[in-house]
Amino acid sequence: MISIDRLGTIFVLLIAVTLGSLAVGSAVEAAPDTPLHANPPQVDTLDVYTARGKALIEDGEYEEAQSYLQQVVSVDAGFQHDTAGSASYWLGRAQKGVGDEKAALSTWAAGVDAQDDIDVRLADRYVRSVFASGEESHYEKASEVYLSILETIDDPADSLQLAHVREMCPVLSDEDRVRLGMSGCRDEEVEEARDIAGEDLIRWWSRQDTDLSVDRNHRLEEHLERVADARSQYAHEGENDDGERFYISSG
Repeated sequence: MISIDRLGTIFVLLIAVTLGSLAVGSAVEAAPDTPLHANPPQVDTLDVYTARGKALIEDGEYEEAQSYLQQVVSVDAGFQHDTAGSASYWLGRAQKGVGDEKAALSTWAAGVDAQDDIDVRLADRYVRSVFASGEESHYEKASEVYLSILETIDDPADSLQLAHVREMCPVLSDEDRVRLGMSGCRDEEVEEARDIAGEDLIRWWSRQDTDLSVDRNHRLEEHLERVADARSQYAHEGENDDGERFYISSG
């Protein structure tokens, strides 16, 4: 039989656990009402806010997601959650979700600038969105970010990086493809060329720049515009079909 004293101890412990759980829940729910910059933030707080913002976006709750993510980014635009990834990536997603395309582009650009090591997903979303929207004020910046993606292609290449190589392949000469280890431009042929060096791809684009009087590489910008047009006209679920390759190469 359990003694009265022991029952009292168990009862106290149950109350403590319950109150503790309620306190944590209340802190998460009330988090946006307390600006993070008001006190030195803890990394675990940034983690909680980022994860919460991501979950809200996945539920379509874009405005509420912004209230969490904006505070993370205001403290550290380059902050990355271990599993959710870049807070700037998700904040841009939330802003685009409510129709504020310009704010999303600015958030993604600032996020890329704030990170020491490139977040390929963030960089890819920024580049794709800039040229899909035709926001020319971001063209120069987005072209630089695109080259940063190519620069890390051998570190090692992931699906997002290889997608840019597949889209670049149609504008390469047969000689260039052989030199880079690509037997052709079909998805499987590009993916076999795992020893592609990012520096080689960047040097190729540099040689296409015919107007050295300006910093911008207009040939590269034209290519990225054409890729964006092709992606909007041809359904491919992450792969490039013959029609899309022909459209890109005819630019």
